[in-house]
Amino acid sequence: MKIQNITNKQGVTMTLIITKAPSCIVNKAQRLILRLREHDIVGGMRPKVIQRDRRWLSYRINRNYRLLVRRSCCHCGPYYCVSHAEFDHWAKH
Repeated sequence: MKIQNITNKQGVTMTLIITKAPSCIVNKAQRLILRLREHDIVGGMRPKVIQRDRRWLSYRINRNYRLLVRRSCCHCGPYYCVSHAEFDHWAKH
């Protein structure tokens, strides 16, 4: 797992935890986090509530990766960038 800190325009630092993702996915995840922080969410970016554990939200980065965040920490993190296979394994346990 790789941990990155992201700083937005206001100087707030957020944590992104990544498991083996290409750099283009990491960049998309960072842009999505900054949009979440600035409340700039459009219709197609609505989160899914994980049914097994309703304390977590899941945002779609692309077809193969998701961004997970705790519901109570939606605007401050930490954020987890996981593939769908890892997401399925994580959601079952």
